[in-house]
Amino acid sequence: MRPRQELTEIFSTFMQFEAERFSRWATDSRLRQSMQNCLKQSSSIPVSKHFWALSWHKNWQDQTTTLAAKHLSAYLQEPCYWAAQETLRKFALLQHGLSDYFQLAIADIDLILKGFKPERGSSLSVYAKLAFSTRLRDLLRQRREIDGVATWTLLRRRVSKKGLIDALHHAGLASTEIDQYWLAWVCFKAVYTPMQEGIKRLPEPDRLLWEAAANLYNTERQHQLAVLGPPCSPEIIEQWMRKAASYMRSYLYPPITSLNLVNQEGQETDLPDPQTVSGLDVMLSEEDLENRFNQRQQVFSLLSTTIEQFDPQMQDVLRRYYQQNQTQQQIAAELNTSQPTVVRRLSRARDALLTTLVIWSRDEMNISPTPDLVKDRGTALEEWLRLRYAEQPSSEENAEENDL
Repeated sequence: MRPRQELTEIFSTFMQFEAERFSRWATDSRLRQSMQNCLKQSSSIPVSKHFWALSWHKNWQDQTTTLAAKHLSAYLQEPCYWAAQETLRKFALLQHGLSDYFQLAIADIDLILKGFKPERGSSLSVYAKLAFSTRLRDLLRQRREIDGVATWTLLRRRVSKKGLIDALHHAGLASTEIDQYWLAWVCFKAVYTPMQEGIKRLPEPDRLLWEAAANLYNTERQHQLAVLGPPCSPEIIEQWMRKAASYMRSYLYPPITSLNLVNQEGQETDLPDPQTVSGLDVMLSEEDLENRFNQRQQVFSLLSTTIEQFDPQMQDVLRRYYQQNQTQQQIAAELNTSQPTVVRRLSRARDALLTTLVIWSRDEMNISPTPDLVKDRGTALEEWLRLRYAEQPSSEENAEENDL
């Protein structure tokens, strides 16, 4: 495929799935024509996807064309695919598959584009892959949290007035209905005050509670509602509250739906099964692979330099702990010091290295230091420390080499 034609495809095609597997590429004819027109304007324009990604991102920021966001969505299909594939392996939910994860991630593309900082010099595709992965983990944790909350606990403790009204608007209810739901919720909360407020799961409301909520609603509606409406029975109040909880869950964590692409022309391509050696890595370009290798080497060098700047006692504790596999008690005994001192030195070393790693992620990869990121980086740091010291010869081996 010629470079200009390949560039056109990258910024105008979208992934299609069948049976939770990649099926084909679908081409948006408007985007294809847009790219072709742009490339025809001048022969001096670089035939580089990195250049065009930055160009469309600037157009998206400046809002100079409505097509910029769609071009970037097409460009980021592959990073999103790999983020979904990686998340599926780590956070598998039985009710969702690869295409669901993909749609969850790509739906938040505006957040990804807002977080990208071109002035820091990183690649949009590399940044997006990491950002999609982080966003997916956050969404899945939110879903697990929301799904695990009982209906009455959700309404009693997790819902605000603004949140409820937004959810009802999102569900398509009319203004008069929203007012009725809101007042019913206020009355429900007023009468539903369990004595054991600290328990996680609130008890099921009984008939007496629904009668009390209905009586309060029928009194307050005369003062609170712009449109009075008929009086409500306990059954209607309960029905409204169950529906309100359902609307709230859907609003907090929208159901997964397919993207509707207009003016598409089906176009087959040879994208391999992600479980095999991936052709997508090739399609992401050798440039990106080289970037990943260089970034990994940069991180390793940065961490090693940080260790070299530690004081001798801290370096000694690290060597004994990670290289010689000594326990904290053994290290304290051999160094003639206390175990809390050993713990403090290990903690200071890890914190310093983790800070270095998080700052690098922020500055070089445009990734905000969220709690999840810090946790992931901490796990990666622990693995790196064990690998680094495992590859280094011990002091005894160094002595033998010196004797030779």
